[in-house]
Amino acid sequence: MNMKQIGGYTLVLFVFLYLYNVNPNVNGMLSEGTDLIANPLASLAVLAVVMGFFFNWLVGYTGMSGIKTALTFQFVRIMIVDVSNVLNGGLDFISFGIDVGFGLVVAYTLGTVYDKLAA
Repeated sequence: MNMKQIGGYTLVLFVFLYLYNVNPNVNGMLSEGTDLIANPLASLAVLAVVMGFFFNWLVGYTGMSGIKTALTFQFVRIMIVDVSNVLNGGLDFISFGIDVGFGLVVAYTLGTVYDKLAA
């Protein structure tokens, strides 16, 4: 197992998830509804660990570099979530641009960390 790459990816993803979700003016996801895991930080940690292992499997399955895999994954998410939200009127163009930009920066950073730790 590539524990060094998974650990680095997980740690950086946790930081981005924390920064994105803790500020109530940005998203506020941590304060809505009933949670399977009561502690918000534990919930983010579990999500980051699961995504770390999934990303490691995805890199191995596709045979692409970490950056290419992360950006491909992000472009698919943009097409499915963001573009459909714009077309359905649920997202304006400024929010679309911010979400796409933030997502691409996160994906590039995660892929770069994974690749650097793999070398």
